[in-house]
Amino acid sequence: MDVKKQLRYLLETPGFHVNLNYREERIKRNPMNIEDVLDGERYSELSQPGNVLSTRYNFSYGINNDGFRICKTSNAEAQPVYLKLNELSPLVRQRYILLAGIWIDDQPPSMNYILEKCLIEQANELSSAGLQWTRNGENVNSLFIPVYCSADAKAKALLLNLNEPTGRKSCLFCDIDGVQARGIKFPMWPYGEMEEPLPRTHASISEDMVAAIQERRMVNGFRGGSQLLNLDHFDLKTGFSTDDLHPIYVGVIKDYFERLFLPEGTHYIGAGNIALINRRWLAIKFRTCISRKPRRILSVKRWRGTEFRNFLLYGLPCLEGTVGDNIIFNLSHLANAVFLLSKQSIGEDDLIQAEEDIMIFLFQLQDMFGVHEMKFNVHVLVHLVEVVRALGNLWAHSTFNFESWNHRLKKYVTSSWGTCDQVVFRLLLSNFVSAARFDIRISERVKLTMESILIRTRLDNALRVGNVYLLGSVERRQVREQERQLLQEQGMQLHDRNVLVYKRASITWNVGQYSIVVNLFILKI
Repeated sequence: MDVKKQLRYLLETPGFHVNLNYREERIKRNPMNIEDVLDGERYSELSQPGNVLSTRYNFSYGINNDGFRICKTSNAEAQPVYLKLNELSPLVRQRYILLAGIWIDDQPPSMNYILEKCLIEQANELSSAGLQWTRNGENVNSLFIPVYCSADAKAKALLLNLNEPTGRKSCLFCDIDGVQARGIKFPMWPYGEMEEPLPRTHASISEDMVAAIQERRMVNGFRGGSQLLNLDHFDLKTGFSTDDLHPIYVGVIKDYFERLFLPEGTHYIGAGNIALINRRWLAIKFRTCISRKPRRILSVKRWRGTEFRNFLLYGLPCLEGTVGDNIIFNLSHLANAVFLLSKQSIGEDDLIQAEEDIMIFLFQLQDMFGVHEMKFNVHVLVHLVEVVRALGNLWAHSTFNFESWNHRLKKYVTSSWGTCDQVVFRLLLSNFVSAARFDIRISERVKLTMESILIRTRLDNALRVGNVYLLGSVERRQVREQERQLLQEQGMQLHDRNVLVYKRASITWNVGQYSIVVNLFILKI
């Protein structure tokens, strides 16, 4: 897909350019702390005087590749390549993700081929010649450069032509060899005769790739070259994220919980203890910002990444009295480290404490469960703090952000014929309808039609009261005294103590060229 056209269309959408002021206008909680990818060492390096990002209208992006199955009844897998602009605010950048290309087939893809066709040539042109676009009637030329790439371990291995995660020398961040313990495992050093792992660098990775090509053999884990070698401004070491979704939540924590909660687990705690944990867990009343409600412990095999994250951060007190104190103590160190690295504002003390907690967690894990449990995902935790220093808070470069986009692309496929064309056509059409609402060349009547198309599905089953749509489940109950007082302060008198309580409401109003939607808890009197 033509990235230049997508960028130009996005940038020239009336009013969109104000979103690009985030880098200059954001107010940090602490000027010395890490609060976004913009505060990472890699972005700071590229923003030094004389470098590309030191210029006001030059921008950067992150790359993501995360494959997904098109449907349960097919072996076909999609491999999308996403781009996300870093200079937009975190909320806005999630809404305006670009699709550089997509590959759909039932055979394993050649990532070098996909990168060559979808990304490398377009990216290098954007970083050298740039993009001409119009801002408020002024012609602007902007350069766009890559800062990071986020992908799970398997995708990372394909992107870099690196040994798979179950093999030796498979870590991108260091040259740990691994030991044989029911397969290749990665114990904490020092261990036996294992040599101390040394950090990799962009130069060492490049040399290993070139040597692997010339000698036609694996060199330090690399099977050959990668098209990412040809991606200008991209650092093969500091440009890669560890990610948090795959190694932490659906990796380490999922393995940990299956070991404790499933009958076949090596440290199964018994049905009675699980029932007690389950009652405690389901009784927790989460804030509305937590998207998934708790599910039963016995369904842990079907849990999503967010559910593992929620239990790690909020659910450890549920384990009290059902597992050994050493288990709770061990998990609490990882929970604290993940919390510190996921904060909105991360200080140097937080980084030091997080690194200490991770080391304690890893050494304890190895002592409690043995070297054979020190899998690749466990080893990746060693490099979490290093990556946060380079690329910012864990949430800033997480693959969590792209899961909803994978789901969106999956819904665009309705038949097995021309699947790539279906995705591309429907995505571009959706983007056009979303942006066209602000286009001054389009009549108001057509804009209203587009607006109704965009909100129809979401609001079909909603109850409308004036310009408010009441959404979600409804409950009838008596109004509380505090609620009654608040309503009276707004001049509203209650004639009936019974009210209907809706889960949320969507209120839309226009401010200039923008439609603002706010979701609220609401009472219907």
